[in-house]
Amino acid sequence: MSMQGWLSGSHGDAWIAQLERIEWKENELLLLLAASASQAALPVVWQWARDKGVALAGSLFPALIQGESVAKEGACWLRLTLAAPLLPLYPKQEEPPWRHDVQNTTAFLLFNCQRGETEHLLEVLYDYLGHSICCIGAVGECDLTKTDTSLFTQDGWCEAAGLAVFAACGLHTSRGYGFSSLPDVLIVTKAEKNHILELNWQTAQAAYQGVLAAHGLTLDDFGHYPLGIVREESVDLVRSIVEMTEDGGLICAGEVPENAVLSVLVAEEESMAASAAAAAAEVEVAAAQGALIVNCYARAQLEGPIFTKELSSIRENLRRRNPKLDALYGVLSYGEIVLPSDGILELCNKTVVIGVMV
Repeated sequence: MSMQGWLSGSHGDAWIAQLERIEWKENELLLLLAASASQAALPVVWQWARDKGVALAGSLFPALIQGESVAKEGACWLRLTLAAPLLPLYPKQEEPPWRHDVQNTTAFLLFNCQRGETEHLLEVLYDYLGHSICCIGAVGECDLTKTDTSLFTQDGWCEAAGLAVFAACGLHTSRGYGFSSLPDVLIVTKAEKNHILELNWQTAQAAYQGVLAAHGLTLDDFGHYPLGIVREESVDLVRSIVEMTEDGGLICAGEVPENAVLSVLVAEEESMAASAAAAAAEVEVAAAQGALIVNCYARAQLEGPIFTKELSSIRENLRRRNPKLDALYGVLSYGEIVLPSDGILELCNKTVVIGVMV
């Protein structure tokens, strides 16, 4: 029985008809990643899960990945064997009493875009669990009109900051972003979480725009020129700029610590697509049971028509090395979460994360 699949359209009864074909076991959970446009189907599925006794966790996303296409309707699902109870995450998160029971498992993390506690909770989880687990995750829909949360369980909308599903499976991951770096060095001389106030002892905007001007670049869309946090002489983490403040600061889609070394990055569509192909070629696929792609919603907007090429290259690289990975499912997110083997659990921006379940 497959551990993942696709639900077409936005009709709850049709979704249930497909889910009924699965023989659910007592310790299994349905991880449901749904397009925002299909949220009307969810109440019927919640009722089905309660009646059936199936544990359920999920989130809304602005769009999904189905094969080599972006889907604005439907849902992808994963059938996971639980290693521990579903864990709702809150700002004052206490240590799970079963922390030692989840070693050598995989955590699937979903976060509410409206709460702003993602990075704090990732730090807490990493402090508790370190590299005893594998991990992949995503931040869900931000543009919410009918609810103030993107998260849900079988009991309906969930007001937690995040949901952690610990599954009894393994996971291999890789990631890519594909931006080029301008040579100028920017030091964060004053910052408050995701609000950069000063770079190189200037207002953050003045320093940022000065770098662009020095290279003949015009700030028509700062989405094309994110910031990169430099670690060990190379960019290791991308930070999207989402707002310019009246005090001359920059608001980023993730925290930027004081004294961090930054580079201004330049979006190049072909390089971004190539980085996704390289990530797909790098990830381990032996004994694969399925794959989940967490790709940034902004990448699809930046790349335009080339984004389809990116998805095609991911699928081809995975399928060529393991024919079981012919079906490709995933989400377009507002933040990508991964625990690299040589890094820490953290929130990424404008990044593609490839997870292969084993």
